[in-house]
Amino acid sequence: MNRFILYRDFGDDTSRMTGNAGSGALAKPGGASTQTVRCGEYVLSYYGNGYRHEGDTGIFIGGYIIPRNDVFKQYCGMSQHELVSHLYSNHGSSFTGYIKGIFVVIILKAGCVELYFDRFGLFRSFYSSQGGQFMVSNTVSLLAWAGIELIPDKASLSMQALFHRVPGRYTVYKDIFKTIGGDYFKLEGGTITHTRYYSPEYLMGLSQAAYDISLEEFAAAFRNNVVNLNDFLKPESTLITLTGGKDSRTILAALLGAGIKPDAITYGNSLSRDAVYASIVAHAAGIRHTITAPPDDREWFKNEAVNITGAGNPEISIHRSHRRHAFIVTAEQSGSDSLFYAGYMGGELLMGIYYDDLIFTGFLRKLWDGYTVEELMAERLREYFITPVQELLAEVRERVRELACTDKGLSPEMREFHGLFEIGVPHHSQDITLASEFWNYPAPVFLDTDFIELLFRSRDSFLFRDATTMNPFRRHSLFRINMGVQHILCPELDTVPFGKRGTYNIREYLRGPLAWSLVKGYRYLNDRIKYPPSFSYGKEYVDFLAGELEEARSGRSPAGRYYDLERAVRGLDGLEFPLQEKDLHKYSAIVAFHIMYRDKG
Repeated sequence: MNRFILYRDFGDDTSRMTGNAGSGALAKPGGASTQTVRCGEYVLSYYGNGYRHEGDTGIFIGGYIIPRNDVFKQYCGMSQHELVSHLYSNHGSSFTGYIKGIFVVIILKAGCVELYFDRFGLFRSFYSSQGGQFMVSNTVSLLAWAGIELIPDKASLSMQALFHRVPGRYTVYKDIFKTIGGDYFKLEGGTITHTRYYSPEYLMGLSQAAYDISLEEFAAAFRNNVVNLNDFLKPESTLITLTGGKDSRTILAALLGAGIKPDAITYGNSLSRDAVYASIVAHAAGIRHTITAPPDDREWFKNEAVNITGAGNPEISIHRSHRRHAFIVTAEQSGSDSLFYAGYMGGELLMGIYYDDLIFTGFLRKLWDGYTVEELMAERLREYFITPVQELLAEVRERVRELACTDKGLSPEMREFHGLFEIGVPHHSQDITLASEFWNYPAPVFLDTDFIELLFRSRDSFLFRDATTMNPFRRHSLFRINMGVQHILCPELDTVPFGKRGTYNIREYLRGPLAWSLVKGYRYLNDRIKYPPSFSYGKEYVDFLAGELEEARSGRSPAGRYYDLERAVRGLDGLEFPLQEKDLHKYSAIVAFHIMYRDKG
């Protein structure tokens, strides 16, 4: 990942832009030095090779960009920096309409700095204007290095309890905010302009004129996406997260259909249903397959929690340690110059939200069922060991109402739509951020701009589906895109089963809804194999949490000012095994806070 910090500084000649100032201008916490560029009153310091001078313009790219599909042939011979330079010279700020990816693009020219973030907020950054000085970085560690105080924000900790994350622009720190999709900043002297060049509401506009789009067109979009990524970025290797489900299989079919054989990763217990069926698929496809399960060890959990909380992104839960472990194991073989494919958000975009009290919490679901914020908030905060005093409740209530997904004036479909982008995408961006620490090119295919705009132009998005229906004909249509695209791109996998209870394969699906539902129902009723969960938490993880809570209770961090630690310790002691992530979020959030502020008063 190209780490950077941009800040205002009055200590040099502000009338010009200087190029590379050489290394050592800013010392990175932990060792390596940076390169530094000045533009007017602003200084950009960065690690890596993200900066280039193109003519009279400085260009920094964090993450990566490629040309969009409709202009790919026109620009595929350019480098990323040449592409930005050419497009910006010809189209100005509208150049973003011709690119996609996971990125921040920073343009430095004639004393003016512009920052453009990708459409869905996948390249997460943080900004602050504490003390009247604006600065932005993709790690809060650099903000802290530059003098920004990391002060806990109780309202944000409360929002974390309600949603299992801090939605919107807020973070767990006071007066430190995070970027969201389509963010645009223009910095010129003391003037800061902050708008958005893109909003998910554009997709809703497309859906108003939705029409039937053929499976062949969707298949072509998937194939073009993987081919164009491969041709433009020229990775040394290709990886894919592989489960027993449909979304990852669709990506695999696109890769195999394009002649690309990826290495596959599956997280968790090798005896789980996902791992068993992923192995069957990998064998049929003739690809290398690695199943990774983290050590079940208290000290390992503790070390990983320290690593995650110390990485400078407060959006990442310590529960992502098993993903991080998988990335570490796999990266030892693949190297950093790799494309990493994953099926994040595929199911939600095609079928709608799945209520699991993890990504989409029970609090949000009850709001959508008609309860009021006032009816739910205090009880949920107490459950998460936060004392709901009146002043806090008033501030949290206002923050909840700022979210479009909680707006009772919108239709249920619109609230769910906004929930996908306000809650769902930020959840999955945790893994994208973690993956970017190991590989240069994370590729969440279902969040590709060209695919997602095609989907919302069609009548195949979740807006036109009912995932709760028991009607076999309507249920059959839920899987139209995945099944049809896989069949077109890689029919060799048509007889390989999917890893769900009541399993079936594409050939059986293509026989039609009646035959498909009968086969599926028969196998569901006769499935006697008991698979363990992909990942569950046992005594070692709970012992890790208990040790950290006891340490927090002893006063080694300010956690007791924000949480009722006595009740938390008692609650943890009363849990029964086996445990899932959703059972432990309320404890893990306190532990993460304690680790971040250990011995800091």
